[in-house]
Amino acid sequence: MHRVHQFLGFLIGRVFRYRYTVVVQNLARALPDTHYSDMTAKTNAFYQSFARLCIEMLAPCVSTVKLTEHDIDTFRRVHGEGRNIIIIIGHYGNWEMLNRLPQLLDIPVQALYKPLKNKFFDTVIKHNRTKYGLRLLPSQQALRTLLKEKETPKITLFIADQYPGLKNGYPVNFLNQNTYAFNGPEKTAKLLNAYVIYGELQAIDDRTWQLSCKAICETTVQISEGEITKAYTKLLENSIKKNPSYWLWSHRRWK
Repeated sequence: MHRVHQFLGFLIGRVFRYRYTVVVQNLARALPDTHYSDMTAKTNAFYQSFARLCIEMLAPCVSTVKLTEHDIDTFRRVHGEGRNIIIIIGHYGNWEMLNRLPQLLDIPVQALYKPLKNKFFDTVIKHNRTKYGLRLLPSQQALRTLLKEKETPKITLFIADQYPGLKNGYPVNFLNQNTYAFNGPEKTAKLLNAYVIYGELQAIDDRTWQLSCKAICETTVQISEGEITKAYTKLLENSIKKNPSYWLWSHRRWK
């Protein structure tokens, strides 16, 4: 599969030049000390990773996701205590693979999503995301639902690296740039007194992703404003610097 990813990535990036300028500009701004030759290599690596992402979205059966026994034990312990768990992730690795979590954990798992205007594609995406037991919460109704079901503990996934706008954001420095980070997960975590986890997806091989989890906070009772958001942003930044190819550089993150 490696050669397939390589070839398809070349077509997407170099032939069709899908958002090529956006990718190069984002990499240059986020990693300003990178030499020109290294920047070219990082750009090519991104498109190779993006090609893999495209294949796995079209044919999700070709790949799987794993959890360590330690992380599985943590999820089961916290859920057994009757507590809600929030996992905050970015567009890093193949985030769509997390729809398999209900099978791995035997715990109710849900994720926020924004319904698409195109009803056909919305139906297709919802089918793919829910086929393994993941529950989708429309973002505009999510907080109301989460508060209503507060006493029925679940795992809730937030993808939180989009540009949130000024009203829904907290000021941070992210990849050498002053910007705003989405603070919805933090606000929700405080209302639920949830156990908050950062999730990082790394490829073990061409067909397997490993989800590694790191606790941001075990209780939100004494957490100051912005602490969770800043911690998540820093952890995501560390993941990106470790392997830049896994992040979605084609997204216009800084506005």
